[in-house]
Parts: sequence; structure tokens; C-alpha cells
Amino acid sequence: MNLQSLLEIKLERELIRELANTFQDDSLQSIIKEKVQKKIKENPVSIDDNKKVVIKDNQCSARSMGPRYSDIRCPIVSHHNTDYCNTHLKRIEEYGYLRFGRYDGERPIINELGNKIPWRDTTAMEDIDTIIQYQNMNLQKLIK
Repeated sequence: MNLQSLLEIKLERELIRELANTFQDDSLQSIIKEKVQKKIKENPVSIDDNKKVVIKDNQCSARSMGPRYSDIRCPIVSHHNTDYCNTHLKRIEEYGYLRFGRYDGERPIINELGNKIPWRDTTAMEDIDTIIQYQNMNLQKLIK
């Protein structure tokens, strides 16, 4: 079982129970169950932020650290006829390089201090699902 299916099962049970208490007519129970299942399939449950990223023509070309150690393109508008915003232009002038490089280049593996950068490409749902699977595996070992 994964997190998605667990959330769907719990949501379905709670909605059916709540609606069954509200509409106590037994003839409606199958209709309620059918409607709840249809709505859950149409509207997947997620804890992730599903906002679409819109890239502007004059957006800065620097890579930035995003939420949960993801890499994102700097959202600030680039300065005049350059590829970078004022912040990243100053960074290049002062240090000669960008901390995380360009968004369209390779992601750096280590930072300027020599520490590994923990880039994350998974969503919050995938991270929790991995933990659930790991715990389930440990539980199965204990049972056997």
C-alpha cells in the first residue's frame, strides 16, 4: 500500500460514514458510496503543491535552492539585456560564479564549502510513501 491509496481509503470511509449518518435512508447508501468513489477518483488526494511554474521570457537564468532542497529557476526578472537579475549579477561580479549555476546547466554536487548538496527530486507524497514502505518492510521482518 502506498500513501495515496491509504488516504483515499480513509477519505472514502469517513465520507460514507458521515453521509450515511446525515442521510439515513438505506436506499441511498449505494448511491452515496458510488458518488464518493467517483469524486475521489476525479480529485486525487495530495499533500504536494501542484502549482504550475510559468517561465517568463525575461526571467533570471540562475538556479536557486527551492523548497525541500529542490532546484528552481530564479523567479526574478533579469536585469536589462542580461541573463541574470541584480542579485545574481552582483554574485557573479563579486565571486565570479553562481552558487548553484545556471538553471539549464548541470546541478552542482558540492557547495563552495565542499559539502554535498542534498538535492531532492521527490515530492512530499513520494517521501512519505518511501517511509511507509520502509516501515512496512521492517514490520514484515518482525512478524516472520
